[in-house]
Amino acid sequence: MAKRKPQSEDLFAVFFDMMTGLLFVFIIALVAYMLAFNDKHSQEMKLKSSLKDITFLQSDLVRKVSNELRRYGIVHKADIRAGVISFSDPSLEFESGKWTLTESQQSTYSVVQKVLQEYMPCYSSNPPANCRPDLSGKVQAVVIEGHTDSVPFKGRSSVSDNMDLSYQRAKSVYSQLTNGELKKLVNSDHLPLLLAAGFGSSRPISKNIDNASKSENRRIDIRFVMTPLWKTG
Repeated sequence: MAKRKPQSEDLFAVFFDMMTGLLFVFIIALVAYMLAFNDKHSQEMKLKSSLKDITFLQSDLVRKVSNELRRYGIVHKADIRAGVISFSDPSLEFESGKWTLTESQQSTYSVVQKVLQEYMPCYSSNPPANCRPDLSGKVQAVVIEGHTDSVPFKGRSSVSDNMDLSYQRAKSVYSQLTNGELKKLVNSDHLPLLLAAGFGSSRPISKNIDNASKSENRRIDIRFVMTPLWKTG
């Protein structure tokens, strides 16, 4: 008759099997965690790389447009990081309460149109054949932004307030810029690349304390908005 093992040995065997099982589960969980961590890290690195590429493209585009505008003698301010070109030169400022362009301003914005026409087609979703493929569709919008000073606008005719006034200013410049090929450009959603928007007095570049600063705020900005990351892959 076989000799029965002591009960302590049976308990030890059960305990050993249980610990071995727990260790196996721990190893599996650790491997799964490491794989998930590596995948998340890889995704974060890819996201950062994509963001860096888009930021570089935006800065490079604004820099090119700004340099070309300076070559034509058009005074402006370029915020490379924000992707904004601001036309606050006295010759381009609007008179208080006005939104139409003078003949001189029309002539200047015709040059701006020429410069944009040189660069923007390659960043649209319908680029010419001679453009770099990696630029196609990288710009979501070129927003023509109108601004006013802080003096409340007393509505008359079709314009009601400062917000409306700023939009009419943007629309005047937009019409000047899109009377040619720029109007045909579209983004990755097949929507017009150039847009007009008004911000009233909400985004001043100078304190509205005197006539000089107020006139600076009656301006046009052009903002280059890059295509979101989830649409660039």
